[in-house]
Amino acid sequence: MASGSRDGNVGIWDPRVGQVDRYKAHSQEICGLKWSPDGTHVASGGNDNKLTVYSMKSGNEMVRFHEHKAAVKAIGWCPSNPGTLASGGGTADRHIRFFSMQSLTQNFCIDTGTIKIM
Repeated sequence: MASGSRDGNVGIWDPRVGQVDRYKAHSQEICGLKWSPDGTHVASGGNDNKLTVYSMKSGNEMVRFHEHKAAVKAIGWCPSNPGTLASGGGTADRHIRFFSMQSLTQNFCIDTGTIKIM
């Protein structure tokens, strides 16, 4: 189980050993968390506009993406390609970004534009 806090820390509790590991993922409040489909990574988005991926295998931060221009609140792993991670930024960003866990780079971006509600 993973949880994020206002101080930017992520806590991961493993019920098999009753242990909690904590790591500093963000400089501001955490807005979202998502486990990879195979349970080997947890991605976190924060109010600091960063997307961080933590590796359960190594026990360390794998990568930190800086492309968003607003809080990262939406995170999702591709079910058919677990090496692809998607994230959405807030209204100042307006982008859905796709990242490759193999190359550790952004490989696609969609500008959602402005939405007018009538």
